[in-house]
Amino acid sequence: MARTGGGHLSVSQAIAQALQHHCGDAVRTTLVDALADYAPFPFSHLEDFYPLWIGRLVWSWRWGYRLTDGPHRATVIMRLFWPLAWPATRRLLREQPADVIVSAHPLTNHPLLWGIRRLKLATRLVTVVTDPVSVHPFWLAPGVDRCLVGSQEARRKALACGLASERVRITGLPVSRGFAAGLTGPAAARRELGWPVDERPVVLLVGGGEGMGGLEAIAQAINQARPNARLAIVAGRNERMRQRLQAVAWHLPAHVYGFVQHMPVLMSAADLLITKAGPSTLSEAFIAGLPMILSSAIPGQEEGNVRWVVENGAGVWAPDPTQIATLVSRWTSPASKTLESMAKRSSVLARPQAADQVAEEVWQVACRKESCRNGLTKGR
Repeated sequence: MARTGGGHLSVSQAIAQALQHHCGDAVRTTLVDALADYAPFPFSHLEDFYPLWIGRLVWSWRWGYRLTDGPHRATVIMRLFWPLAWPATRRLLREQPADVIVSAHPLTNHPLLWGIRRLKLATRLVTVVTDPVSVHPFWLAPGVDRCLVGSQEARRKALACGLASERVRITGLPVSRGFAAGLTGPAAARRELGWPVDERPVVLLVGGGEGMGGLEAIAQAINQARPNARLAIVAGRNERMRQRLQAVAWHLPAHVYGFVQHMPVLMSAADLLITKAGPSTLSEAFIAGLPMILSSAIPGQEEGNVRWVVENGAGVWAPDPTQIATLVSRWTSPASKTLESMAKRSSVLARPQAADQVAEEVWQVACRKESCRNGLTKGR
């Protein structure tokens, strides 16, 4: 994996946790940041560049995504970088010997596959695609032992890129086992957070780990609209934004947080989620049964997520802060039934067992059998 955005790391942790839960001492898992620990510059510093790139140069990301979005083009680009990537790939494979490598980042799949073949290793390679709908061909390396995706649309893209049908499975996006276990009723969650348990609907505003998606402007617009609601804002690692929001003169009850470890409690307490269309946040919101307003999306990779949510009636697309504030005021009024209806549709999209399903697929590959049905716990 790599720490370019929080999703790759959280998915990897969820898979490792599921494997350990089901297999115990029969499996040993290691999390490796392939870019930071092995890749040459500038890829080794992509964790630092990524938030700035997405936040300030998003137009270049959009065009870069579109220009490389084709199986032939993606393979040609990977081949061009292969001489640079090969020494790092060789070192990774020698220092991290494994029966199975699970790759949860698009830039590692082709190099790992080519490196395994070049070194004539018996290592198997499983790709877990963390973009559930819009899948870039960098994710899709024909020849991997499994490619695990989040939707039927993603599966069709994988087949179009040359992956064998029997090796592409729909599992959904893995979420930590602790997330579903941490969900409670709204009243209990609000008491745990130290909030008053009243009739005000709770609006949860999240901008991902880096506080992206115009979070501050949206919070200010809602504050000016003064809906009959309680506002919870998660600024993530953006400490300057958190401090600015703490200093706002709020016209409604508001709670501002930095990076949090208690997202299940916050989502349990909420009636509405406002967020960018990041896949991990959406997957958690589905499990929590939250209706959504999607405020932004990374061009290319998250645009399909917006379509997925809107077409299934689990939320709406509203990139303008004023529009969001208007919807919040309308939906949190006592007469509105919109949130209740959308919450039911959101729950339909939930895949709380995705991590277990991915762990099962990894175990089957580790068994060196295409149809290993002994099950994870029996493999123990």
